[in-house]
Amino acid sequence: MATGSSASPKAHFGGGCYRPPSANSQYLDNMCEMLDNVCDINRAVYFLGDLNIDWLSSSCSHKKKLQTVTSACNLVWVIIQPTRVITNSTGMKSSTCIDHIFTDAAEICFKAVSKSIRCRDHNTVAKVPKSGPNIVYKRSKKTSPVADTDVLLPDQLNNFFARFEDNTVPLTRPATKTCGLSFTAANVSKTFKRVNPRKAAGPDGIASRVLRACADQLAGVFTDIFNQSLSQSAVPTCFKRATKVTELNDYRPVAPTSVIMKCFERLVKDHITSTLPDTLDPLQFAYRPNRSTDDAIAITLHTALTHLDKRNTYVRMLFIDYSSAFNTIVPSKLVIKLKTLGLDPALCNWVLDFLTGRPQVVRVGNNISTPLILNTGAPQGCVLSPLLYSLFTYDCVAMRASKSIIKFADDTTVVSLITINDETAYREEVRALGVWCQENNLTLNVNKTKEMIVDFRKQQREQPPIHIDGTVVEKVESFKFLGVHITDKLKWSTHTDSVVKKAQQRLFNLKRLKKFGLSPKTLRNFYRCTIESILSGCITAWYGNCSAHNRKALQRVVRSAQRITGANYLPSRTPTPPDVTGRPKRSSRTTTTRATACSPRYHPEDKVSTGASKLGPRD
Repeated sequence: MATGSSASPKAHFGGGCYRPPSANSQYLDNMCEMLDNVCDINRAVYFLGDLNIDWLSSSCSHKKKLQTVTSACNLVWVIIQPTRVITNSTGMKSSTCIDHIFTDAAEICFKAVSKSIRCRDHNTVAKVPKSGPNIVYKRSKKTSPVADTDVLLPDQLNNFFARFEDNTVPLTRPATKTCGLSFTAANVSKTFKRVNPRKAAGPDGIASRVLRACADQLAGVFTDIFNQSLSQSAVPTCFKRATKVTELNDYRPVAPTSVIMKCFERLVKDHITSTLPDTLDPLQFAYRPNRSTDDAIAITLHTALTHLDKRNTYVRMLFIDYSSAFNTIVPSKLVIKLKTLGLDPALCNWVLDFLTGRPQVVRVGNNISTPLILNTGAPQGCVLSPLLYSLFTYDCVAMRASKSIIKFADDTTVVSLITINDETAYREEVRALGVWCQENNLTLNVNKTKEMIVDFRKQQREQPPIHIDGTVVEKVESFKFLGVHITDKLKWSTHTDSVVKKAQQRLFNLKRLKKFGLSPKTLRNFYRCTIESILSGCITAWYGNCSAHNRKALQRVVRSAQRITGANYLPSRTPTPPDVTGRPKRSSRTTTTRATACSPRYHPEDKVSTGASKLGPRD
């Protein structure tokens, strides 16, 4: 159904659709094709209907396809609340958003309207434009459980986010001498000028743009404040305040903090980093200069494959998952570790004050919770938090040479090299890791912790599972490790299939941009940002061991992009698959392939360039 109107200066085109819950994929394909044809008309388009596609679900495949098409057609989803609320026999409520309004004229809509007409269990959904016809859709019976009228929700969420608070730990600040660290106005001004002007303002309302534009004028005042804070080992409360803004779909919080405090943290972070030894925690690859996920993956594969070259050996990889790792840091224990590393005791007390006594509120819509004072955890979003977490876990290391604990932030992997089926040391290592977590207030999420066994022996036997806190850890054949799919056969078809699928989805957007008449330069920039980055993610760790079939699939994506951009070349700033013509297929289990594809020859400590090939001819 579609109707047209030209009552306003810009004509309107509206259409409605009902998609049954049992409809097959062809129904959705036809609907998407219809949207693709309609978006070319020179009218304000409104598309509405009961599509039975839950927009609040993150796992709905139909939603992802519809999102791709509506985004390409420049249609905006304007309903932000559930449209159907069901109460089961136990009194539990479930909410879905299956009634939708899409438009490419969202800028003329200024308010949402909901009216109850007591028909079935759907809500009335309405969007009123500033000009032109009203858009009203669906039936109403109940209100949304996450509407602004729910004044208790912010307090409930605030208590949930503070669930790791440990009030049993005493907050003692031993008397120390005055901190010897101080900053100059030039250092503060330089830091202010590096602020991203597009970053959101914190709870204090001071905009990044203002701070950057007035850096020279404000540097002197804030230099005195920063130095006074360091000398007293105390952080002003206004700098520690954070407001957690919560999204309605999955209650994932975003915690903006003061921009000024972030600049202060950046200065302190540079000082702490300069005093730490270079050999500290060599297997922590996050928040370290010249380290990346490529290094973590390459070291993991190199360690495993080097061991597998020996007879009667196999490898067990345990991928650890922590529950809210940053929120469980105990500041008093962190300070002890910082003093062990040689940091100034006065600066350690400043860090302790920085992490404790932090007021936190949660805002949902127009409702704000009652403030809570937090004394546990490192707030995510702060500049110092990643570094402090790395220092907090620096002593989480393997006890034996045959074991490695590889870390990238809170992603921890235990690589155990086992010979002649002797797993005693491996199980002791896992038990020791559990004890370390208990001593440091970290909670292992056993449900998300997975184990993978790599065994190339001809005569394999069933390996007994590993237990953590009495719970069996699930064994998997494939695991997404730092963005790369690793299988128990160490082959890369699963990863390349995933990469090609993502790239092909973005090729659709590239085609749409070309249809809209964008220049070849803009198309190449779009390709570089959205497609090439996917194809080349951690490519130095996995591409050398791909089969010829996998390489051809990658090259097909590249050639498709070349045809769309209308150019005979593609950007060449990223290491990508070379041409596959005439290249022989090599076994994924040969010693030569292992040495060339997975050895850490490009690690920053070796100072050797990867020399990887490029995607297509050079510019």
